[in-house]
Formats: sequence, structure tokens, C-alpha cells
Amino acid sequence: MRTNFVKVVAVALAIVQMATARALSAQDEDDTAAILALSEVGAQLRLNNQRIIGVTLQGKDIDDESLRLLQGLDRLQSLTLTDTHVTGDGLKQLNDLKLLGSLAINGSSISDRDIDELAALPGVTNYELRGTRISGMGKQRLERLLEKAKRDATVQLHFGGFLGVSGLYDTDRCLLTNVVVNSAATEAGLQVGDVIVKFNGQDIGTFRDLADAVALTPPEQPIPVTIERDGATKTLTASLRRSRPPQTLAIPP
Repeated sequence: MRTNFVKVVAVALAIVQMATARALSAQDEDDTAAILALSEVGAQLRLNNQRIIGVTLQGKDIDDESLRLLQGLDRLQSLTLTDTHVTGDGLKQLNDLKLLGSLAINGSSISDRDIDELAALPGVTNYELRGTRISGMGKQRLERLLEKAKRDATVQLHFGGFLGVSGLYDTDRCLLTNVVVNSAATEAGLQVGDVIVKFNGQDIGTFRDLADAVALTPPEQPIPVTIERDGATKTLTASLRRSRPPQTLAIPP
């Protein structure tokens, strides 16, 4: 309880500080006030001439109230939310950010119930949804809403699973060229030179097919993987690891 109270107070103070600073410097042509306020909640920022163009907010202390700190950032182009408590109601606070073109949500309770709020974000053309509660059907509904609105947008849905293999995209078979040590792939017994022909019951013709199948497979569940090795066909069992999204580093102005 005390931790939640301290968090609420910190966010509230940051909002008050930002509002006060903006009032005192209403004619400034930069985001100094917002930079200070967002720094108070541990945000990672990308700046261009003291204007905020990218924000990463991370941690369970970040919730719908925290997104109020983004209001008025008219140059914001990308936003990453990682392991937060942000909901669809919080996303509504982003509707005025017309230049926000890229939204990445990693490890969140955002679900199919929040599809309308995602589709309502006016400028987003790239959605990267990793480890959320959005289903394949939810992704399809989001794509239909974007198409209906004549939005040329891309929706990438990843359930958070990580296999740990590499291959070539320009060949007509899924030949493994690298297997990551201590990964789900090595635990399953996959080796360099194996050709994957089925993954979780789905036929695999290319490495792109495998990448797409892994992206739609939840982690920590046993998955049959059929391979060809030395002229023989065998089926292994893999359990995908929970993957972590790439970390965004703060770039100085």
C-alpha cells in the first residue's frame, strides 16, 4: 500500500511540476518542462533540439495517470511501454499526439477489449504488440478497423516466445544456420543444418514461415517441431522462452 501511495504521489508531483513549468515558460519552443517531469518517473527519452521525439516508459509504476505526462508533446513520434499497468483508458490520452507514428507495447495487460482505443490513435502506422493479451483475432480486428479508416498501418503481434535460431530468408527451405546457446532451441535438441518442416502442426517452407509461426506461439508451452536431419525426419519438443523487447537507450540532444 505504501509503495502504491508513494508512486501516486511521485506521478502527481511530476504532473504538477510540468504544468507549473509550462505556465512559467509558455513561450518556450522546447520541451524542457516535460523532460524534467518525465525524468522524475524514469522515462528514457530521445531528443531533437530539446524536443521530445521518443519516449520509453517502463515498470509497474507506470499506469494510465502516468500518460498524462505525454500530453502536449506535439513532436512525439514513437512511444514504447514495457511491463506497465497502462490500460485502454490510458491510451485515450494519446489521441491528440498527431505525429505519434510508432507504438510498441511490451509485456502488458492490454487485451482485445482495448482494440478500439488502439485503432483510434490517429497517427500510428506501426503497432508492435509483444507479450500482451491481444489474440490473433484481436489483431485481425485491429487491422480491419485500420483498413476501414483507410490507414496504411502495420500491426506486428508477438506473444513473447523466443526459440533461439537463425536462418536464411532467401531460400526455399527453413535451414538453420545458427542455434543460440542455452536457448529453447538447444534444449529441444535443434542443431545447425537442421531443416524445420513443421512447427506446432504448421507446415514450414521458409525461415520466414518459421518466424511468423514463432511470433504467434505463446512461451512456456511444449511445441512439436518436425525436422529433417541427415536424410531422416524426426519430431522434437520445444518450449519457447519468454523474450525481452529490445531496450531503448536515452540519446543526448
